[in-house]
Amino acid sequence: MSEHSRAAREMNYCVQVTTGADAAKEVRVFGLGDLFLRRYEDLRDRALDEVDAVRLRYLGQSASLVALYAVALAGGFWYVAGQAAAGRLTAGDVALYEAV
Repeated sequence: MSEHSRAAREMNYCVQVTTGADAAKEVRVFGLGDLFLRRYEDLRDRALDEVDAVRLRYLGQSASLVALYAVALAGGFWYVAGQAAAGRLTAGDVALYEAV
């Protein structure tokens, strides 16, 4: 997630600060645990929103490519059916087309 979102990279920083040996001591001494927790939760919500946007964009691209492929496949079947109906193709030609 950190590859696609700045908020996710900031979340990693919060985790490092609160779990690192030296930094965690200072966080505990100065009572900053709640601050880091609230910041982490805000960043988590932003990161998930950003990643959802990226996923939706990829989903849209994938759906459009699948639709394009389906149209091309249907066009190919329509063309072969038309050629077979016109008598230009035999049953063996159609079987070969469908097998490939």
